[in-house]
Amino acid sequence: MLEEKLDTLTKEIVALRKAVEANTAAGGGTSGAPAAAAEPAADKPKRGRPAKAEPTPEHDKDEVEAIIRRVSAEVGKPAAKKIISDQGAADLADLLTMPAKYDAAFAAAEAALPEAEDGEDDGDI
Repeated sequence: MLEEKLDTLTKEIVALRKAVEANTAAGGGTSGAPAAAAEPAADKPKRGRPAKAEPTPEHDKDEVEAIIRRVSAEVGKPAAKKIISDQGAADLADLLTMPAKYDAAFAAAEAALPEAEDGEDDGDI
């Protein structure tokens, strides 16, 4: 009885493998699904809500990198790392791939920097 079940399962597996190979050869895909179903139609709109456009950050990648490096130099690496991790990033490179976090990171870095003392302004008298 067990041998009969094994034989039946083996035959079914062989038949399924042949069907997959035939489908792959006909459609060019490897997933076993027909090729037409694998790619959505270009002219057919997607269902659901349209994707929300992310607002353009006020500060760009270079500004954020510069101020984080300045915090690291003037205040210390732990302060810079805290600003980065507070934004949900593992490191500066990771933060720089998150444009939505640029403004918050820039504001936090500005707040962490020491304010200029009276004698260190831009030279106005």
